[in-house]
Amino acid sequence: MLSLSRWGIFIGLRRSQDKTIWTTVDMLRLIIETLWRVLYMMHRFIIIPRVTGRMSVKTTHLKWIKTIY
Repeated sequence: MLSLSRWGIFIGLRRSQDKTIWTTVDMLRLIIETLWRVLYMMHRFIIIPRVTGRMSVKTTHLKWIKTIY
């Protein structure tokens, strides 16, 4: 699953730059940026279930106040 997202992020980043010739440094920067974006996506796998679980267990009572314009 992560290899498909990694490949998609890499291809998307490569297409977003208007370069016809890629040097080794450019490819290295692109790979590092891809890994950072995959790391961000992996962090979402941890945060979203945690927040959802907390919201389902801890109920809060909101007080709705009508706004007068």
